[in-house]
Amino acid sequence: MKRSALLFFALLCLATSLVAQDSNKSQSKQVIGTICNSACVQPVNNVSTCNTSCTDKSGDVVLVDDQGKVMKIDNPKMAMPHMNKKVKCTAVPTEKQREEYLRIKELSEMGG
Repeated sequence: MKRSALLFFALLCLATSLVAQDSNKSQSKQVIGTICNSACVQPVNNVSTCNTSCTDKSGDVVLVDDQGKVMKIDNPKMAMPHMNKKVKCTAVPTEKQREEYLRIKELSEMGG
């Protein structure tokens, strides 16, 4: 009896972890945009864009997507080597602010 209870508990834990991993994958999204310093974000025709010639370093590291949405990056050290470059990244919204912050999981520069 004790052995079956232990086996059932182990299977329950395994199932729970698999469901948790699957829900994390479903929250991941692909985002294409430019890694930018928030001080260098400028509106162009009412759409936020990154001024890639800006050298100001006083702001936060953000990603400006192709639609002009500006999202703060929760793990900026991963993004800083790609500053002022167009990237494609897999990210998950953080718990802090679901739509304003991203935690980058994968990141690669896009040509051009």
